[in-house]
Amino acid sequence: MRNAAGNSIRFNTINTAASLTVAMIGINVSSGTTPSGVTYTSTISDNTVSLTNTGTTAITGIDFGHGISTGTIVGSNNSITINQNASAANSGAVTALKANYTSASNTCNNNTVILNQSETTGALSSTTIGVTLAGTATSTITANSNNIIRRFK
Repeated sequence: MRNAAGNSIRFNTINTAASLTVAMIGINVSSGTTPSGVTYTSTISDNTVSLTNTGTTAITGIDFGHGISTGTIVGSNNSITINQNASAANSGAVTALKANYTSASNTCNNNTVILNQSETTGALSSTTIGVTLAGTATSTITANSNNIIRRFK
């Protein structure tokens, strides 16, 4: 979504072809300018995202894109599977749920994350993150009952 402060992205199923080698994001919020002077809630919940990458590029399941100190971020009940199957040395970052933006309240509960990583030649040195949240000094940050599984082959 572009320029989408105060959005609701729910009940989607996103799958990739099994042989993509490009950097990818399943659900992404992007704004030319981060919103200011408003209060809004961004909800990305109840989605199924399955991404497979055979290259050495970054992969993100869900990215809220931005936040605001008066805003609310909700990312719950998502199912995210990321398959990183490289055939060369790989340092492309893997992030399942990225909600580490300024907010008054940030809640990411009951997400299921499966990260499958393998490589056949060279080192696998990717930064790998299941769920990441942030806020401000006065934010309420809640991350409960998230199930994160990371597998190496």
